[in-house]
Amino acid sequence: EVARGFEEVRNASILSTEIVPAHRGSIYSRNGEPLATSITRKTLLIDFGSQRFDNYERYCKNADTLSRKLAAYFGDRSSKEYYEELIKWRKAAIKQTTKKEVRTPKWYQFWKEEEVLTKQVVTSRKHITRRMFRDVDINEWHEIKNFPLLRNGLGSTYRTEEHDYRVYPQGNIALRTIGRLEHHRSYGIEFAMRDTLAGHAGKQLMQTISPGYKTRVADKNNIEPQNGYDVVTTLDIDVQDVADNALREQLLAQNAIWGTTIVMECATGDILAMANLKRNGSECVEEQNYAIGIPVNPGSTFKLVSTMALLEHGVSSTKEYDSELGERVKVGGKKGATVQDSHPIARETGGIIDMRRAFAESANVYFTKAVFDRFSGKPVEFSDYCRKMHLHETVGLEELGARKKPLPHLDRKHHSRYNALVNMAYGYGLEITPLHTIALYNAVANNGRMVAPRLILRTERDGKVVSEA
Repeated sequence: EVARGFEEVRNASILSTEIVPAHRGSIYSRNGEPLATSITRKTLLIDFGSQRFDNYERYCKNADTLSRKLAAYFGDRSSKEYYEELIKWRKAAIKQTTKKEVRTPKWYQFWKEEEVLTKQVVTSRKHITRRMFRDVDINEWHEIKNFPLLRNGLGSTYRTEEHDYRVYPQGNIALRTIGRLEHHRSYGIEFAMRDTLAGHAGKQLMQTISPGYKTRVADKNNIEPQNGYDVVTTLDIDVQDVADNALREQLLAQNAIWGTTIVMECATGDILAMANLKRNGSECVEEQNYAIGIPVNPGSTFKLVSTMALLEHGVSSTKEYDSELGERVKVGGKKGATVQDSHPIARETGGIIDMRRAFAESANVYFTKAVFDRFSGKPVEFSDYCRKMHLHETVGLEELGARKKPLPHLDRKHHSRYNALVNMAYGYGLEITPLHTIALYNAVANNGRMVAPRLILRTERDGKVVSEA
């Protein structure tokens, strides 16, 4: 019993179960180009109290060579700075003193004199472990491990720790869409798919073989980590690059505050590009996903909804109204709103235009008059039609933070439904995201079939499809 108890105490002091992290999955474009991926980096931790460093003269010689190699390889500091650090920590870990030894000649060596020898003796030792330079990738490590002091020293003079380091090969292109997973802020696909990308950690029984050094032990309770899935998106890098550059040029040219560009494939709803930029002086940066997260007045783009509502409620495309040649006009009587076009329309006909010409010219006055005339008897029919177009609910990408805002409900309880009807007719008095707008236009281009915008195609592991969207 005593022996068994001693063994349990000994094992508890040298054996421990440690978590083995899983490798995070990558994010790819539809063509297989990496948008976000992890590379393994190693951290080198040197034990300056190692017995291999006891010979001070030899240590200094090797430290000098190592310092020059590190300075040349990394270029981040001088060889002198490296050398001073190597010497500093070795002196802090190992204390030595000079010991004299007198050797007396043997009786038959009567012709020799007494010999005084000096040698360095270790008086104290601390296992001080320090990280010596920046983390390195696998290729760098294959070279560095053959440098002096490091050569054949794994387990006795140093140990390594592996870490996943997240990189984004495309830089800041589609930054808000791809996202980041950080302590102070997380967003985009990286955040929305964090559990899928993360995988599941394992556990491993470890045995301490010396201070700061451990080795794996075979055990039936060990669990291998399960690496995260790779996520394949619908993004096309070439299209994204064009959209990003075009948006940047327009923001600077128009002196705009912010802007967004979405490119969507009609038949599938696949998002080929999603650029979000804010102007910061002469530069443009991605700070927020305006495309899906910022409801705004749609303005003239909303005239498509007004056109469809008019046509589906029996108004002919040949119906004519006076555009007022750019003059301000009150539409809807005392309870209506004042409307004006940005330019005179159809001078040759005195301002009289039909629905086709009004749509081509983006005529505010025409659509407010037409919508008020058709729906003023029952304004709620117009707001109900907007709901039929799903403008009051999210239309996809909810996992990425897609937002919605309530639409005005123009029933008798609305405090100013006639004024709201006029304003809604040309895209004001309501707010929707750019994603709603493109989904609506895409439905028209897709022969009347509305499809939800899609950003994730599938998940994979080791090149094999796990699930498809």
